[in-house]
Amino acid sequence: MSRGWGRQWRLRALKSCLDCGTSFCALHLELHQRAPALQRHVLSEPLQDLEGRVCQKHRRPLELFCRDDHTCVCQFCTEGEHKNHSTVPLEEEGKDRKTKLGKTQAELLEMILERLDKISEIKHSVELRKKSTEEELAASEQLCASVVRCVERSRRELEEDLREDQEAAEREAEEMVAQLQQEITSLKTRSTDTVHLLHTEDNLHLLQADPALCCPPETRSWAGVRVNTHVCVEAAMVKMEKTLRDQLQSIPQRKLRRIQQYEVDVTLDPVTAHPKLLLSADRKQVRCGDKPQKVPPSPLRFDSCACVLATQRFASGRHYFQVRVGGKTGWGVGVASEALQRKGEVCVSPEEGVWTLVLRAGPEYWAADHTPQRLTPCGELRTLGVFLDYDGGRVAFYDVENTALLYAFTHLTFTDRLHPFFSPYNNDGGGNSAPLVITPVNHTT
Repeated sequence: MSRGWGRQWRLRALKSCLDCGTSFCALHLELHQRAPALQRHVLSEPLQDLEGRVCQKHRRPLELFCRDDHTCVCQFCTEGEHKNHSTVPLEEEGKDRKTKLGKTQAELLEMILERLDKISEIKHSVELRKKSTEEELAASEQLCASVVRCVERSRRELEEDLREDQEAAEREAEEMVAQLQQEITSLKTRSTDTVHLLHTEDNLHLLQADPALCCPPETRSWAGVRVNTHVCVEAAMVKMEKTLRDQLQSIPQRKLRRIQQYEVDVTLDPVTAHPKLLLSADRKQVRCGDKPQKVPPSPLRFDSCACVLATQRFASGRHYFQVRVGGKTGWGVGVASEALQRKGEVCVSPEEGVWTLVLRAGPEYWAADHTPQRLTPCGELRTLGVFLDYDGGRVAFYDVENTALLYAFTHLTFTDRLHPFFSPYNNDGGGNSAPLVITPVNHTT
C-alpha cells in the first residue's frame, strides 16, 4: 500500500523547489505562490534527485557551470572559490554540450557505418577466398586426377608390354619344341634304319645302303639355345618414367595457364611518367631517353626516379599481365600502392607499398622484399609474368618461357588500390635503351 501511495504522491507533484529540496502538489504549492519570501525560490518541473541539484556547501540551486573546474556551481560559489572563473548559465553550457554531443553522435554513426562496411568487406573477402579455395581445390583435384590417369595408363601399358613379351616368349618356345620334336622324329627314323643295317648279315645290302647313314645328319645345334627366364622391364620402366616426368613437368605450365586466365589489358599512364621516359603511342612500351622532356607538371608524376604506373588500378580480385624484359641490363616491374610517394627518391620495398622484381648490373635478379632475395632463373629472363591476388594477399612473378615461379610475396594485407609498376631504369648511354613491352598472353600454345 505504501509503495502504491508513493507512486500516487509522485504523480500528483506539480513542481519541485530547489531551495526547499522537495516536490509539492498543487495544494502545498499555493504557499510558494503567496508568500513573498518563497516566491524567490527556484521552481522546476517535478524532479526525483533534488539533493544532487543543490550546492552541498551553500544549499543553493546549481544554476551555473564553471568552465575552469568543469563543475556545476551556485551563485554563492562564484563569490568564493570560483571567483574570477569562467562561469556560464547551465542552459548555455547545456546548449554547447548538446552541440558537441551532436557532433559525437554523428561521428559515432559514421564509425558504426564504417564498421558495418568493414563487416561487409570481411564477409565479401571470406566469400572470395572461399571461392578461390574451391577453385584451387578443383584445379588441384583435376591435376591430381590427370597424374593418376597418366600413372594408370602407364601401368596398363607396362602390363600389356609384359604380357605381349610373355606371349612372344611362349610362342618362340612352342616353335622350338615343335622343331625339336620334328628333329626327334627324323632322328628316330634314322636310328631305326641304322639299327636294321647293324643287324643285317647281307653285306651286299649293307654296302648298297646310303653311305650317309654312317654319319649323323646335319641338324641345328641346340646346345646354346636357351629360353630367357629373366623378365626385363627396364625399357618399359624407362618409358613409364619418361611419361610421368613429362606429365609432372607439365604441371607448372598448367598452373601458369590457369593464372593467365586472369589477364588484364594494361596501359601506361603518361601523367605518372618521369620526364625522361618515352612511351609508345599505344602506351604499351616504355624506355628511358637521354634527357628530360617538357611535360605538364602533375602531383602524380615521378620527378626523381625513372618510373611509370599503369592507368589500371585494382582493389579486389585477381589480375595478370606480362612484360617483355629481355635485352636490358636493368629494370623493375611489379605493382605499387596508389599512395606511393611520387616526389623524390622512390624506395622500392613492401614498406613503401611496392612489390617488384628488379634486374641490376651483373646481371643479378632480385625480389625487392623486406630482405632482398637473390633469384637464379634459367638463363636470361625474357618475359616476366606478374600475378596479383588482391584478396588473397599475394603477388607472384613467373618466368613465362620456362613456366617457372620465380618469387611470390605472400600473406599481404592491402589497404590501397594497386597499379602495375614499371621502371626501365636509366638509358646507361644506350646500353639499356631497350624498352619494357607489355605483351598479350599467347593462348594458342
